[in-house]
Amino acid sequence: MTKLLGIPFFIWNFVTSILVSYGWYLFLLVILYGAFRHKIEAAYIKWRRRRDEFEYAAKYHKDSDLTRSRMEAVMAAREKFQREHELKAAEAERKRLEREEKKKAELAAAIQENGSPFRLGGASSSSTSSSSKGLRAEYFPLSGDTGSGGYKAPKKSCCKKGGGCG
Repeated sequence: MTKLLGIPFFIWNFVTSILVSYGWYLFLLVILYGAFRHKIEAAYIKWRRRRDEFEYAAKYHKDSDLTRSRMEAVMAAREKFQREHELKAAEAERKRLEREEKKKAELAAAIQENGSPFRLGGASSSSTSSSSKGLRAEYFPLSGDTGSGGYKAPKKSCCKKGGGCG
């Protein structure tokens, strides 16, 4: 038995005869698969899911104890998640109330210190002035004179290309 490229001759002969006889058909099949691969795979996944659901329904339809135990496990998991959610909600509410009480205490301290919580220039305004040091004191955005040339729109012309008309 002779070998061609490490493949037995009868296998090589069979493969080449298939390619010679049906090569263009195989080539066309590969091209079509590449073009419609997404649709083919989506249809396969849909078929597979439908088949799995049918097998699942058949399995649980036959064994009612299995169905009951599964439903009990689902309910237990739901109750567990509900308890965890209620604990987290209670903790978040407690933290929110603490923040509100802290704000009220700060407001009461500001009233005691300044006499009014909305007075400007008090001790609490020093914290806001440190954040605005980067702005120029003479900056007036609506005055029109910002110190730079700024952007000016080009003049409108009756010509579409922007050149002068004759």
